[in-house]
Amino acid sequence: MKCLLIGDSMIKYLKEHLSDNSFDFDLDIISYPGATIESLARKFSALKSCYDWVLVHVGTNNASLDSVEVILQKYRSLANTILLYNPDASIIFSSIVPRGFNLFQEDYRKTAFHLKDLNKKIVEINDALKKLCFDQEAFFFCSCSNTSWDGYLGRDGLHPNKRGNALLASCFRRSFKSCISTGKKISLNCVGGAFHLDSQNSQHYHLSLQAMVVLLCLNRSCHASFWTQTRPTQTYGANFSLNSILCQA
Repeated sequence: MKCLLIGDSMIKYLKEHLSDNSFDFDLDIISYPGATIESLARKFSALKSCYDWVLVHVGTNNASLDSVEVILQKYRSLANTILLYNPDASIIFSSIVPRGFNLFQEDYRKTAFHLKDLNKKIVEINDALKKLCFDQEAFFFCSCSNTSWDGYLGRDGLHPNKRGNALLASCFRRSFKSCISTGKKISLNCVGGAFHLDSQNSQHYHLSLQAMVVLLCLNRSCHASFWTQTRPTQTYGANFSLNSILCQA
């Protein structure tokens, strides 16, 4: 099994914390300092490997630029791009880390009001991203913001310090192991212009519509695999018209 941790400069120094032999899968770590959600999406066409699991940590540089709604649209577009180049991949989205004071800035305490508003917005982004992952079913969510980050950020108030890198790496380690061990493999078959979802316990599952569109574009008569979390509390119909799905693209 091949996994990828990809993101902005927040993950730049995690290799030393995630390069041991405790994983039973191969892990690549790729950092693009300064990356936004949309610029990271453009990097996937150049990646030579195809991955089974992709954990994405990006969005820090979008938080102060875009609205929550626009950021969610960009996350959806990023997911579609990942699936375009990794059709069998499961995607884990990581929450954004809250900000602290930039101690390199003169009179940094004057930014307290702005910092409070920004961190409030980051909470809204993380909540919306978590809901997106829950609703889409084919995506997983990694929460790295539940713990207070006081004492875990560098003097710039943005990037993690040594303790922060260890904390972030620990979060990602648990997320990979938990998602892989609890994920449920189901098969998506396209037969006679309709989708039929086959699972071991005959329950219906809801998959990302965008993901199915990407697969259709790659191969109209497809047989593809997805990993998804079981959510038995709600049942969804499993048959979709081929034309109706394509109209949503």
